[in-house]
Amino acid sequence: INTPQQLVLHQPNHSPFNSKIVPRCSFEMSTAHLRTRLAEIDASIAAHKLSLEALERDRTTVAAELYSKATFPVLTLPVEITIAIFTSCLPTIEELHENNFRRRDDSATPPTLTAPNVLMECCRAWRDIAVATPSLW
Repeated sequence: INTPQQLVLHQPNHSPFNSKIVPRCSFEMSTAHLRTRLAEIDASIAAHKLSLEALERDRTTVAAELYSKATFPVLTLPVEITIAIFTSCLPTIEELHENNFRRRDDSATPPTLTAPNVLMECCRAWRDIAVATPSLW
């Protein structure tokens, strides 16, 4: 059973907006509402992007400040104590003699991996101390 309204819709080249079935003003009102809502969402996205950019700038600033103020406890030791630790890392004369005459195998330590060379590669502060300490050489 077809109603008169359904019969009108089934006619060729008939727009439902020209009939009384779907008033054009209700369609325009619904699209106007959707356009308004879309504009509100776009504005909210833009505001959140600005807020996110501000937060990212703040994070970068705080991270840079943290990095600049970070101190490692070992770097706060007095230079004299650091030198004493470095000299205790040196191999003894006997150990050096053994390494020179030992066959090259996995247990032999290459000279480039011994103190003070290793100590110099840790950080700039340790390098400066090692270079300035003649007893290490």
